[in-house]
Order: sequence, then structure tokens, then C-alpha cells
Amino acid sequence: MPNKKGMKRIFTIISLIFIAVPAFSQINANGIAGNMLILSIGANKTFINNPGFDAWTKSNYNKTEGNLMSGHLDFAIITKAYDFGIHASAPFPYRVSSLYFGKRLTTQQSKISSFLNLEIGELEAIYTDIAPVDYIPTAAEEGRKLQLHYDAFYFGLSSKNYINALSFKSGKGKKAVSFNSGFYLDLGYEPWGGDWSYGYYTGSGKYAEFHSHTAYGIPHLNNLFIDAGIFLGMGS
Repeated sequence: MPNKKGMKRIFTIISLIFIAVPAFSQINANGIAGNMLILSIGANKTFINNPGFDAWTKSNYNKTEGNLMSGHLDFAIITKAYDFGIHASAPFPYRVSSLYFGKRLTTQQSKISSFLNLEIGELEAIYTDIAPVDYIPTAAEEGRKLQLHYDAFYFGLSSKNYINALSFKSGKGKKAVSFNSGFYLDLGYEPWGGDWSYGYYTGSGKYAEFHSHTAYGIPHLNNLFIDAGIFLGMGS
């Protein structure tokens, strides 16, 4: 099973490959009927039921952790029959990062271009207001902004849907850009559960490093979750 650093390394490598891929697409009236590269942004929310973890935070901190709407980024290659891409959302408190590959379910003339995808990815949860019970910071952690992280590898199914009636294009010829909007729904399953770690970051951006150690005695999050969202994408 890939660890956190391994998954991030895989995502970085494939992202570089995508960046190097030349634009091979052909824009048409529907916006996504031909081959395309699409960069999308949008809003999403992760739904997960955590009775064990909620009981633990309620007992020890007299609170339950919230789950806010967050933003996500998606980079995809779409052909007439298939799609392939990378997806990542921001942690509020959940971060869902995945690679996906799937097949078109609808016809070229349908009002919605729908793809069913298989996913592999990582579910993370980041909490800044709770800690392992009775934890005493080390000398290196004194004065640091400590965080509690949960990290789990997952497999999933994803339905990604482009609403063709809302698609349009701008510009002409090689400078033309298409705009495509839609919605998605992911169902994720973590077959091996996840691990808790407690620590702090040094550096920032691509140089950020999380210095941590394994935290014990904290219930796992649920091994099933749903991530849903809407998006607006630009294609070439």
C-alpha cells in the first residue's frame, strides 16, 4: 500500500506528464464531444459518518468536529469514449486526492456527457484543535502549531457529468477555449483503514514537510465516504 509520500510522488509525476502532453483536442459545438484537455475548479463537500471518532471527541473535548464545503481542482483528458485525470480537494477538514480512469456512458448527442470512473486515491483529515489525550509536546514541538492528521488509501467509483447545454466556447481557431460545467459524485472505500499522526509543518509550498509520529488510541474514521461537487472547466 502506498504511503502518503508515495501517493504525492505519484501525483506529482503524472501531473508533470500531463503538463507535457500537447493539446490534441478539437473543439466543437458541444464543447466536449471531441478529444480535450480540461482544467476544472469548483466546490465540493465530503460526507462521512464517524460515530466512534465523534464519541471520542465528545468525551475528551466536549465537541464534535465539523465538515465544511471546500474547493477542488481537477485535470482531465477526455476522448470520445474515455476519460483519465487527477482530482484533489482542499482540507476542510477532509482532503480527497485521486487518479481516475473511466468510460463514457452517454451518447455524443445526449444533453449530459456522463462518465463512470474507477479511482485510487488518498483520504486525509486535518484537525488543528484536538490532540491525542494526555499528550505532552516534545522540546522540538514546543511553540509549534501542532496538527492531528488521518491518512487512508482508498478505492472508489466516480460519476462525472458535463452538462452540454451549459457549455460554450470563446475565441477562434487554435486560440479557442471551451467552458464546460457539471457535477460529480464519488464513493470511496478504505479497505485497510487509516492511520493517525501528530506533528507540525516546516517550510511552505512544495518545500513543506510534516514532522510527525504515529498517534494511538484514537478511533478510525469510517471506511466509507461520499464526495460530491460542482465544477467549471476550461478546455483546449
